[in-house]
Amino acid sequence: MDAETPAPPPAPGRRSLVPNVIGSWATIALSVVVTLVITPFVIRHLQHELYGVWSFLNGLMVYSDLLYAGLGAALIRHVAASAAREDHASLNRVSSVVLSIYGAIGLLCLLVFALLGPLVPHLFAQPLPADAQRATTLACVLLGVQLLGSFVGSAFTGVLFGLDRNDLISLMRVGMMITRAAAILLLLPSSPSPLIGLAAITATFAVAEAAGYACLAFRIDRRLLLRPALPTRAELKDLYSFGLQSFFVLMALTLIAYTDTTVIGVMLGASFVAWYALPLQLLEYVRIAATATCGVLLPRLTVLAENGDTAGLQEAYARAMRITMAFASFCLANVLFLGAPFLSIWVGAEFGQQARPIIGLLAAATWVHILAVTVPMAFCQARKTLAVPARMLMIEAVANLVLSVALAPWLGIAGVAVGTLVPAVFVGGVVLPRHLYRDLGLDWRAPARALVPSAIMLALVSLTLWILGHLVADTSYVVLAFKASTTAVPAVVIVMAFFPDAERQWIIESSTRAAALPARAVAALRARR
Repeated sequence: MDAETPAPPPAPGRRSLVPNVIGSWATIALSVVVTLVITPFVIRHLQHELYGVWSFLNGLMVYSDLLYAGLGAALIRHVAASAAREDHASLNRVSSVVLSIYGAIGLLCLLVFALLGPLVPHLFAQPLPADAQRATTLACVLLGVQLLGSFVGSAFTGVLFGLDRNDLISLMRVGMMITRAAAILLLLPSSPSPLIGLAAITATFAVAEAAGYACLAFRIDRRLLLRPALPTRAELKDLYSFGLQSFFVLMALTLIAYTDTTVIGVMLGASFVAWYALPLQLLEYVRIAATATCGVLLPRLTVLAENGDTAGLQEAYARAMRITMAFASFCLANVLFLGAPFLSIWVGAEFGQQARPIIGLLAAATWVHILAVTVPMAFCQARKTLAVPARMLMIEAVANLVLSVALAPWLGIAGVAVGTLVPAVFVGGVVLPRHLYRDLGLDWRAPARALVPSAIMLALVSLTLWILGHLVADTSYVVLAFKASTTAVPAVVIVMAFFPDAERQWIIESSTRAAALPARAVAALRARR
């Protein structure tokens, strides 16, 4: 190779998977910490009603994810496959096309949110005061700017993810979360309108984060060349034939997860959104953590699928299910028993009291979705077999919406949670597993064996917390932390007893490196000084 020619980045699969997983875990852990600090601060400055408005606006903004139309997964797969073949011209072309499409979609979102701004204040069941209406309108415009930055940044994160550098994505997210939190703490108290100030801060950091991802992508791949590109019909067909399957899955999951706050806001009022949003947020962290555990596999699974390595895919699926479901069961048991007491201490006893039934219902739905959707998603994407899951999840989403609308006037916010659980159990617990196991050529007994550790994990951790609940009152963060840390004992016993040697070693290595991250960060700061 010529000395002046930049070396290509390593193909997916050549680097250790641990940095990608650790980066995802670190991002989620920091996100939880930042939320612990920021949410009470934001609620105090926005007050109850405006915080409900903020939650409602963010719920609306989530629907913009549907406009990705699965192109993110298609881009990751194309970049991973092109890098494996060392076809840099194809990598640049596809990346340029997706960046151009995302830029156009981002501008469209900005226009739509600017037009919707004056209408949104009138969507609530209970009218907003005049000053809150004006703030809501301007906040909509700023959220449109945030979406523009997010769409542009997504093209560069897709390139980095496809090159198996999720660790760098996580590093950028960590830095942005810390500085954004600091900006909120410093600037929000002096803002004439807290809602507008909060929206302005988030929009500014979305644009800055997109610029950061672009710098990382060009630094990692010196031969990366992105420019505005008009896609051809063949390129659109190739991208969307794969991407649309992911799109319908994403649309279904978005409707399932985020129509709840919209239904509540429209049918019950902005104040009720806040009662539901915080329990939903706790369960979303578990789902995101589970996605981070197995979602980084897509570039490597793509290589296995391209090579026709069915045995490798089956082995990876059993491993991903065993590790992810055990981890999810551990987290869900803790949220189930400690979530309501935590909310009572964190933001007020009224929040904790309202959250108890919501957490129980949503925890059950989350467990089913992680099993039937989160774990198999990357495998189906790698094999381009998302058509049936997409149809089934769309049916679940429609049933979810219909039940939520029907039950909300009768059971309140608990009825909305019931509307989420019932379709999830039927589709995710009965229909989808049969298709997914058949697609991967698995006998049902293999996944059943992989689920044994998670079932035992859920039972033992729940039993531990139930006993501790009768012995120690939930009066402080220290007590809650003590109870949560105690559950590590049965978790370690289960890992040592039920996991194969290679998986135990991987978990130990990942946990050790994750635990060392704070010390390494401090050491790095001292070295710079």
